Amino acid sequence: PIYPEDSYETFADPRLGGTVSLFIDYRHSSDAYLAARLEFGFSMQGGSFSYEYINDLTYELGVNYDYLTVAPLLKLNVPPDWPYLLAGVQFGINLSGQNLTYTSNDDPSVNLQVQQSLRDVLKGRSNTGLVAGLGFEITRSGLYIEGRYTLGLTDVIETQPNGFLFIEAPNKISYWQVTVGMPIAF
Repeated sequence: PIYPEDSYETFADPRLGGTVSLFIDYRHSSDAYLAARLEFGFSMQGGSFSYEYINDLTYELGVNYDYLTVAPLLKLNVPPDWPYLLAGVQFGINLSGQNLTYTSNDDPSVNLQVQQSLRDVLKGRSNTGLVAGLGFEITRSGLYIEGRYTLGLTDVIETQPNGFLFIEAPNKISYWQVTVGMPIAF
């Protein structure tokens, strides 16, 4: 390394984001244990990376990406009144590939120049992940509660040739999601 490891500290913080989605569950019959779910959504994902050097240099690099998502999933209810399992894949199209922020304890005009330079070399990309979850339909009230984990499979940041000495590294977004929803009959 260029600097000794005991001369700096780094921290990574996830982004707390929201998700809005619509989905359709299809069952072949009302007593079927297996259903196909097609889900369309909007999801806010990302995080920040902080660096503190012992000689008073500090900076934070934030990546705040928004995605349009499509998730074909399988839903297993065995038996139907018990919690259900979800599994499948989710594809996300990045809507904000330039949404990168940079702040430091340096001059604000320098921060803006560095931020723009970083936006030129770190490009947001689409996201693909595996989904696994557990949910419960509260039939009397029509509400459902669901928790799921999405394991990122693709690198969501493409590193362009640059003068920062950055190299391409895997930057995958994996996250937990808790959902409270209400079905709409049609």
